[in-house]
Amino acid sequence: MNEKGQEAFEVVLLMGGGILVAVIVISILTATSSTQDTDEEHNAKFFCESHGLELIDFEDDFGKLEEVKCFKENENLKVFKKKVE
Repeated sequence: MNEKGQEAFEVVLLMGGGILVAVIVISILTATSSTQDTDEEHNAKFFCESHGLELIDFEDDFGKLEEVKCFKENENLKVFKKKVE
């Protein structure tokens, strides 16, 4: 039997398995990191919910909320802006 051919096939299988594991780990890490809220988004959600509203959109500037857009069913959109100092 050709043992060199068998060894080459085993190496290819091991490399393929290693690449497959790496792809799975990377995809899991990127999936979990993309679902986490940023601090700004969390703060915007908390702000709207504390007023009985639902978050639509927000704008931030270097980690500080500048504008939060919230709404409540059957009501107009409410936009809260940071006070200019």
